[in-house]
Amino acid sequence: LAKKIASLTPGDLNRVFFTTGGSTAVDSALRFSEFYNNVLGRPQKKRVIVRFDGYHGSTALTAACTGRIGNWPNFDIEQDRISFLSSPNPRHAGNRTQEAFLDDLVQEFEDRIEALGPDTIAAFLAEPVLASGGVIIPPKGYLKRMWEVCQRYDILFVADEVVTSFGRLGKFFASLDVFDVQPDIITTATRLTSAYL
Repeated sequence: LAKKIASLTPGDLNRVFFTTGGSTAVDSALRFSEFYNNVLGRPQKKRVIVRFDGYHGSTALTAACTGRIGNWPNFDIEQDRISFLSSPNPRHAGNRTQEAFLDDLVQEFEDRIEALGPDTIAAFLAEPVLASGGVIIPPKGYLKRMWEVCQRYDILFVADEVVTSFGRLGKFFASLDVFDVQPDIITTATRLTSAYL
């Protein structure tokens, strides 16, 4: 199964790590980003940048990365290492054109990186389509431009494809074929763990 999945992933992604579901897949991806930076002698590079309206799971770490603030009350949410960007929801553009809204979202990301220090940021974690946050499809070109920023600052791009993989957007994985992004890590789960395949 690992060999089959590796044959379908974009680019040179050829390692598969099995977990019990989407939450543990994302949790493991973030832990691998920690491991990666520790091995490279960069123990300070541990922050994760995420978006409001995103959903990433129910473990302690993935719940902290979930930007659905209605999920936060009465829970102790770890936020020292987590930084939230604006939702890429096109309805939040207001009077701006979609192009201007996109430019502002990318600028916010770059400003945040500069404010926190690129040497402290391990990963950008993003669903290609924000599912439970409202089936939010970001502005055209958003993911590609965010990926390009990650490339410039040596930040891992983690595509949370728990919802968008296995053909749900017409391709086995959506990151490269639909959004023109080659992620460093892809998470997936649902159609495996619920035995659809």
